[in-house]
Amino acid sequence: MRVFHSTSGDPWFNLALEEWIFRTNPPERQTLFLWRNDPSVVIGRYQNPWVECNLPAMNAAGVHLVRRQSGGGTVYHDRGNTNFTFISPADSYQQDHNFRILVNALAWFGLQAYRSERNDLLVSTDGGKRKVSGNAFKHTRERCFHHGTLLIRADLDRLQEYLRPSERPLRARGTRSVSSPVANLGDLCKTISHDSLGVALREAFAAFYGGACSEETLHQEDLAALPEVENYYRKMRSWEWRYGATPEFVLEVPLAQLGGHIPENGQGRAEVVIDEGRIRDIMVHCSDPGRFRKEAFLGMPWDEIMSGQEDQKIKG
Repeated sequence: MRVFHSTSGDPWFNLALEEWIFRTNPPERQTLFLWRNDPSVVIGRYQNPWVECNLPAMNAAGVHLVRRQSGGGTVYHDRGNTNFTFISPADSYQQDHNFRILVNALAWFGLQAYRSERNDLLVSTDGGKRKVSGNAFKHTRERCFHHGTLLIRADLDRLQEYLRPSERPLRARGTRSVSSPVANLGDLCKTISHDSLGVALREAFAAFYGGACSEETLHQEDLAALPEVENYYRKMRSWEWRYGATPEFVLEVPLAQLGGHIPENGQGRAEVVIDEGRIRDIMVHCSDPGRFRKEAFLGMPWDEIMSGQEDQKIKG
């Protein structure tokens, strides 16, 4: 058994590191990877960032947009979270094993958590049930992983602000998140911290599998140049992965939102078909649709249109 700790807060590097460990670790080994990210919104593999999060607010605050390789819903990360990844052999993988380890680790702090039907971890508070951990999964022929986040002292105000959609589409493919009331574990137990929870997770992991764990601390400056890590990192950071992997969706927007190349004074509306993050078609509804030059927009990244609108608001 092995336990890895990342010292980096770079979300793209940590996901690249996770993938590198997943791909290169001996497939028969049980592994636990612990990590934290700088402020980021992390969407699932099949999700739409415009539908899931508040991109203008994130861009203004320098909050990273990250797309992970597993499915599931959107989550907010900051240094008040502890993130974990269990990597197991495919032939012995059971989700229940990992949830038992998580529940046992939290029990060290007198916290009684339980698994929901949606594979969240919940705790009971005076205000009712609260989510403290979201989880997602990935399976290959030889290995499986289960990763998630534990809220310790996350900025819940920012979580609420950034997990509001930028757009409300007419039609959209892909997975939609289901919102749940959340709580910080630090509000329920004053002694819990990233370091103490890391120790509890390591001990619960070792106790469950009945053996000693070797531990290793991973530093970005030591690993970033490894070809496999570098390739994963470039993919995680790329526009093509973060925005271009978005399933097709359709927005209805005012013509004025499209900036230049609009008829008359921009009155009217347009249905914009966006596929893989780029404008594929525009259907115009106005008094003189023939004057609209949709060819000027086809193929443009939708985030460029949106950032142009934000720039205009700032200048105005």
